[in-house]
Amino acid sequence: MTRSKPKRAAADGRKTDIPAIFGRRLRAAREKAGLTQAVVAYRAELSQNRMSPIEGGRTDLRLSTAHKLARAVGVPLCDLLPK
Repeated sequence: MTRSKPKRAAADGRKTDIPAIFGRRLRAAREKAGLTQAVVAYRAELSQNRMSPIEGGRTDLRLSTAHKLARAVGVPLCDLLPK
């Protein structure tokens, strides 16, 4: 049995799922750049098996890892985070 993560409250009280939003935006940026998960993982100095859970929003990331992933796909980190 897997536990679902609680939604985080945004500043205005709305619920947001930051890992899911980050993962969707990362996948979209990666595909737009024509990159594979393996290439992004290599560029971000991560193991390839971490990419699927990240893109699927199933893992929380350190800020430094999120920054590496943003650089790996060629977008500013703020483009991958919720507004």
